[in-house]
Amino acid sequence: MRVFCLYSLLLFAFISISNYAFGQQRNLVNGNFNNLTFTKFVSQIESETDYHFYYDLLYTDSLTVNAVVEGKTMNKVLDEVFTGTNFHYAIDPFNNIFITHVREILTRLPAGFFGTDSSATHETGKFDYSAYEKKELKSKLAEDKVYVIGIKTTNLQGKATISGIIRDINSGEPIIGASISSISGSAVISDQLGNYSISLQKGRHELKIQSVGMKKTARHVMLYSDGKLNIELEESITSLKEVVCRNWILKPSRTCPQSWVKPIL
Repeated sequence: MRVFCLYSLLLFAFISISNYAFGQQRNLVNGNFNNLTFTKFVSQIESETDYHFYYDLLYTDSLTVNAVVEGKTMNKVLDEVFTGTNFHYAIDPFNNIFITHVREILTRLPAGFFGTDSSATHETGKFDYSAYEKKELKSKLAEDKVYVIGIKTTNLQGKATISGIIRDINSGEPIIGASISSISGSAVISDQLGNYSISLQKGRHELKIQSVGMKKTARHVMLYSDGKLNIELEESITSLKEVVCRNWILKPSRTCPQSWVKPIL
């Protein structure tokens, strides 16, 4: 009887280990994902592994995947796919993968979240829960702040020049063709290196800055004399709420066979 129980236990352990090893092997990613839409990439991964993706098509519709992988873990594959983008991912213990844009999420609460956890044997990685809010606050403060340009003086007669560089806040790359204007009517465009220079009457001004594909922003300045003011712009992402497709059918007119008419839909 004891021999039978021991045999059953060993058999159960062997089957469990085999299933675990098979599951681990199945979840290694192999494939040639060249020039695939993100949706097709997800479909292929889900058909070949136990992973399931959750994401918003409004953000991923323009994402193209180019990767050739062999025997890589899902983490390494997604690190490669999302390099240089604003996308993040999180994988829970049940192989659910959550794709987010800009903001990161956690799939489990950190150790000690409800108090001191003396049983924790390792330190949970730090996570900034308010990174997005801090970024928005920083942008708001930059717009509300009054920038003092030049050396303070009581003489506000004449003009002075504000110059600087317009850059992308994420990449640091200069932005070409950004518009910098004042309510007084003066306006300039940044050059191929992102440089701009605008001459204004000394005193208080509000500058409006905008560029194609970037969020509009403003800067309040108190201009005393010539000085510099560098400005960072953030990418503007517009979500499509609805796309309407229509199929126009052309057919010959009975009265004029050589002409074409378009039916009313």
